[in-house]
Amino acid sequence: MLSLALRLVVMCLTVVPSTAQLCPSKKLLTFNVGLNPRVTKYESRKKIVPDALKEHTDVDVMCLQEVWYEKDMTNFLNALKPTYPYHYSFIHHAPSQLRSSSGIFSWIFGRFRTAPCLSASIFPLGYCMVRQCKGVKGNAMLGCLTQKCTEQLEAISQDCIACLLMSSIDPLSALSKCVNVLSYYNKMNGQGLLLLSKKPILNVQKTLFFPGVKQMLARGFITADVAGLGKVVCTHLTANIHLPYIEWNKDELKAMSWEEQQRNEINNIHYHLDGRKHILMGDLNTGPAITNPGEEPIVGEYPSNFAALLTYGYTSLYEGEDGRCTWCRDNPLHQQRSPSKILDHIMMTGFNGRNATRTMGVYRGQQLSDHYGMTLNVCHNIFY
Repeated sequence: MLSLALRLVVMCLTVVPSTAQLCPSKKLLTFNVGLNPRVTKYESRKKIVPDALKEHTDVDVMCLQEVWYEKDMTNFLNALKPTYPYHYSFIHHAPSQLRSSSGIFSWIFGRFRTAPCLSASIFPLGYCMVRQCKGVKGNAMLGCLTQKCTEQLEAISQDCIACLLMSSIDPLSALSKCVNVLSYYNKMNGQGLLLLSKKPILNVQKTLFFPGVKQMLARGFITADVAGLGKVVCTHLTANIHLPYIEWNKDELKAMSWEEQQRNEINNIHYHLDGRKHILMGDLNTGPAITNPGEEPIVGEYPSNFAALLTYGYTSLYEGEDGRCTWCRDNPLHQQRSPSKILDHIMMTGFNGRNATRTMGVYRGQQLSDHYGMTLNVCHNIFY
């Protein structure tokens, strides 16, 4: 009788499914591609970043940041479409459809409507800049404009502000790119986000953190239910740009610093997700300090905001499994050698994860971005 019972126990143990069977994982990738002329070697990098991403065929979902220009986005979509036919951004007409179907008339004349700064309201801003900010150069121009030309900034579109900011430190060079009508694909993806997936994406939504409030960069997030995975949030939070807080609508933003604005964005995501389990991906521009003997220290970036994410129930595995910088002092694309930090994250609530790894560094002998990317395998937490 005892031997029969033992045999039954052994039989039960042999059919217990493995962790992989109980929870088949999906691989995710987040990467700030830094595709704007303010980051060194933009022209050469924009040609090879899609090819580098094509080699990550084991990735199921990608959240890309700083894909600012529609022309660059079309290059990404064309290169990645065979593997990632499902995609979305703030300028998509519909999920997996960048532009609406249109005839030859729209193809010829539509570009005059979609160029971000092709408007008469750009001229008063230019006049104000010449009169009030004459001789001001570089990043100091941003402060001058937000102090002395706020009325003119309010008159132009948010995408025009973003285009002028991201396209060049030199205003005239930026303006030439932002009124471009030579290319049909001339929209400005003002939040810089692009979500790509192997599987269908459902219930897709785009959300601005502060809708209707003019800013230097109006950031936001994309949420989508990915078939076979669950809810994914793709975002890019406000950065510490090492300048005084120059936003002119401080009351509406309820912030007096970049750190406080970022915290409000984190609270906004928490409010919108309302306890639902999800995966948060992107350049969060916050991270903890890490000191390992014999290694270069990782400097914290707005660590209290990173702590707030943990308080909201997110799990972050990268710091313990890999722990290398994603914004690195020795990156050759950095014009200023700022301290090494971990700014890019894939965080989870209600999911399990493993194999958090830094990626997207050098490809064909060239640094791909001023950031590194990271990958993570995730699956549902069946006890959540």
